[in-house]
Amino acid sequence: MKETANKIKELQKPTIVFLTIIYAMMYILWRIFFTLPKNWGKLSLILGAVLIVCELLTIVEALLHFYNAYKVSVPEKPELTDDLFPEVDVFIPTHSESPELLFKTINACQKMSYPNQAKVSIYLCDDGNRIEMEELAERMGIRYFASKEAKHAKAGNLNYGIERTKAPYLVFFDSDMIPTRNFLVETIPYFFIPRMIKEKEHWRIRTTDDEAYEGKEIGYLQTRQAFYNPDLFQNNLSLKEEITNDQDYFHREVNVARMNLNGVMFAGTNGIFSRKALSEVGGFSTHSITEDLATSIEVLATQNYQGLAIDKELAHGLAPTTAKGLINQRKRWGQGAAQSIVRFDFLKKKLSLKTKFAFSMTYIYWWTFLRRLVFIMSPMVAALFKLHIADIEFWELIIIVLPWLAFYDYSLKKMSRRRQNAFHSALTDTVLFPYLIIPMITATLKLSNKTFKVTPKIMNDKRNSSFIYALPHIFLLFLSFLSASIYAHDVFIEHNFRAIILLWWVIYNGILLLNAVIFYYGKRESVEDQLMKISVNLPLWMDCEERHIQTERMGESYLTIKNEGRLPDNLRLEIDNGERKFLIEIEKSDMQINNEVVLFEIANLNEEDRRDYFDFLYNRPTTLPQKNSISLIKDLRIIALIIVTFTVSKINKVVTQFAVLFNQKKGMSGEQ
Repeated sequence: MKETANKIKELQKPTIVFLTIIYAMMYILWRIFFTLPKNWGKLSLILGAVLIVCELLTIVEALLHFYNAYKVSVPEKPELTDDLFPEVDVFIPTHSESPELLFKTINACQKMSYPNQAKVSIYLCDDGNRIEMEELAERMGIRYFASKEAKHAKAGNLNYGIERTKAPYLVFFDSDMIPTRNFLVETIPYFFIPRMIKEKEHWRIRTTDDEAYEGKEIGYLQTRQAFYNPDLFQNNLSLKEEITNDQDYFHREVNVARMNLNGVMFAGTNGIFSRKALSEVGGFSTHSITEDLATSIEVLATQNYQGLAIDKELAHGLAPTTAKGLINQRKRWGQGAAQSIVRFDFLKKKLSLKTKFAFSMTYIYWWTFLRRLVFIMSPMVAALFKLHIADIEFWELIIIVLPWLAFYDYSLKKMSRRRQNAFHSALTDTVLFPYLIIPMITATLKLSNKTFKVTPKIMNDKRNSSFIYALPHIFLLFLSFLSASIYAHDVFIEHNFRAIILLWWVIYNGILLLNAVIFYYGKRESVEDQLMKISVNLPLWMDCEERHIQTERMGESYLTIKNEGRLPDNLRLEIDNGERKFLIEIEKSDMQINNEVVLFEIANLNEEDRRDYFDFLYNRPTTLPQKNSISLIKDLRIIALIIVTFTVSKINKVVTQFAVLFNQKKGMSGEQ
């Protein structure tokens, strides 16, 4: 039974891919040859053709990933003896980040396991040339590099440090990325794949008698990016338990699958480069604001190397916490893709056809946001200007369109291992599209020379509202309402049932736009929101007696304890980070969350305890969702809850203000 189940599971992905390709081809051919509005004037024909092109690009992009993903093969990690582990240089670039943020990253790098710690060198590369960074590096016992001439942003900063070091392997972490202890021992062995062979379940060095290795050397390796705080989509839309991080789908599915095309993208952090590979291309590329993507292409263009991507959570960082920071980050990524692919003779580079194809799809992805504009505007334009965008009968809607949409969503869920679905994808695109279309056009036409901007990484308890960014969405939401009223009239008064699909379409778009408005309105983060779900049983010292308590959430400054009876205001907890045991003092906070848990504030820790506590806190997998459970129905329930909560809070605020004003007037009249 088990073998049969495994065989069925093995056949599931290729079957889904095959059926999706067949269904997609039938659907798009039907759209092209049978639904173009040829008899409704030139404007209708143009709008209908543009819509079909956008649908075609969306389907092709999805199918190519499906085909690539179902047969992805991740190489097995060799087992190295201790003496084979080479020297490594660890680089942490910084520009304007705070010493507090860098402290956590440096501390985690120093805690990384390695057979011979003398072979690991850590460097803080500061192109801000700040005294406080030099003092931090000296205090923590690592090397400090500061270029007097801060050229070429992050790429120039890293190149300055690389030129002054010598280890054969180079590890890179952004200033907010905290590696786990096993980062090096889980990644370095992959670079030995060409030199080793597995024989009878044991790895050994290849000899001249062995079969020659037919692949390429490993130029770089990228691990997944993970985050210990909810991203803005999870936080602002109250979807912390329903959706994965915005970057999960790319790092866990797309980039890993690109190994089939030798088109893995280095993401700038949580990865390793071979010094030999990086030296062959003169270090990190300085011609693009996304030096990671450009350098990936340059290394692969030598035709001597391959890139690897592994779905292992070996570091986690801080996701952008402001809408402005998120938008600027995505602008930079999109414009960097345009610079690397369009501006600098990408097609002339000595890349294999499949590698060119992989990076071309990267560029095409960034036009998703223009397609989203078309998908939102098409039914509105058709309603407001009395145009026809498709000749579709009601019965065709039922037996062709709706089944295709349902099957596409099912395929996306299955092929992404439930890390993405059609609604989640559309939601993300809708929030960002107004701010990414023009930057992509200007970068493609070589009209932009955008400089590198650091994405702000700081957590706070203020409302992260950027409501001004919602103005385009509010305008489109108003047009959606007008369009919906027109289509409702056509369906229910004129009995034109062909308009049902357009009515549903504008309602669906309206839901997405409403989500975008809520996203930019923001949400105040409570203390609990800033804590990670870490439930551990800790020894508690109370009245010189050892007991045990259960934590619910833990963070750098606070933790919550399950409320199981009266607890003293001051406690001492024993923490064991695997290296040593130590006590931390906690004090009951005046801010309490609910009756189920008690919030405690962590007292000031000395340097040694602080280092080990951060190690205990971050040397673990993130506790955020690993799979999507969002759906349109669930999203509507959450939107309704947000609106009700917002309305009640505003009513309470008005009532409170009125009561205060009434009491003031009453007091004044009493004095008289």
